Amino acid sequence: MLIYLLGVFIIPDLISGDFELNTSVILYNLAVLAIGTVGTIIIVKKIVRKYGDSKKTYISYGIFFSLFTASMVGAQFIIRNYPGFVIAESNQTVNLIIGAILLSIFIIVPLIMKQGFLALFIFLICLPEIIAKIATGGSSPESESYVWISAIVFFVIAITAIGILIYTSKKEDKKTSN
Repeated sequence: MLIYLLGVFIIPDLISGDFELNTSVILYNLAVLAIGTVGTIIIVKKIVRKYGDSKKTYISYGIFFSLFTASMVGAQFIIRNYPGFVIAESNQTVNLIIGAILLSIFIIVPLIMKQGFLALFIFLICLPEIIAKIATGGSSPESESYVWISAIVFFVIAITAIGILIYTSKKEDKKTSN
């Protein structure tokens, strides 16, 4: 699972052609994995013990994951401005090829293991980068059009996923209440 999470962090950058292995990226990924994993376990354990399956539990989860996501986004800005020591760097074409190969592996392996959700998740995480890369003709991830296209695609995917989850939840509620 940790390898999968590293893939979720690294593959979109490889596809965009913006990947550079440096000390800041390594420290960021280690911190996200450690804080995310340990923090989630601690929060889930304490909240479930205290509130059980209630609205407060879901609100607490929402607050924790919103703060965690905001800190991850903030850390990305720090990483871009203070990269630390560069360990490995390559051109956009090599990054794209490596990213495509890894994305294929990270989709095929979960499908073989009958974990379709994991395959779909990493594909949807990488989809904004793929569409932006195609729509801008392979321009740089720093270009304004690339950023706008990937942001809009990500927003549409997020809203669609939330809509599907709400719809299926209401559908299941109706089924169990009957």
